[in-house]
Formats: sequence, C-alpha cells, structure tokens
Amino acid sequence: MVYVLLIVSFAILIKGVDVFIEGSSVVAKAFKIPELIIGIVIVRLWNVVARICG
Repeated sequence: MVYVLLIVSFAILIKGVDVFIEGSSVVAKAFKIPELIIGIVIVRLWNVVARICG
C-alpha cells in the first residue's frame, strides 16, 4: 500500500511541475519574454527550491 501511495504521489508531483512550467511559459510569452530567459528562470527557480527542501 505504501508503494502505491509513493508512486501516485510522484505522478501527481510530476504532473504539477509540468502544469507549472507550461503556465509560466505561457505567461512569459504573453509578455514577449524570450524563451532563453524563460528557461533560465525556471531552471534557477527549481534549483533554489531543491536547495531549500534538501
């Protein structure tokens, strides 16, 4: 049972990250921000989150 919850939790986490990245990319494109800057900011944000959590 624990393994099933772990797998489901990972799946939800991965889908949530995907939705976040797609949404932030759409917002940034609406403001005419270059894709390179969008990518750099998203990678940097997740790097900071990983350091805070770990």
